[in-house]
Amino acid sequence: MTDEERAERGRLAQDLLENPLLQEAIEATDALYWDQWRESPARDSEGRERIHARLVALTDVLKVVKQFAEDGKLAQGVIDRARSGKRSFF
Repeated sequence: MTDEERAERGRLAQDLLENPLLQEAIEATDALYWDQWRESPARDSEGRERIHARLVALTDVLKVVKQFAEDGKLAQGVIDRARSGKRSFF
């Protein structure tokens, strides 16, 4: 993937993170899963494990989107330095 592609992916990821509708959907989903966990019988270990897996998956997706956003910022820095003629430290 080129620096330009990484930068664009990062911009799109940042747009997702700042999207109020997506934020609301994530918060609602997280709350739903926690409610399901609290309401599940203690003896339903399989059901609780499924809910836990959903919570972990939701967190993992957010981590990846945040990583894409950060990587895009780094890629944009590389592009900006290349355009200005400045050399990188590396």
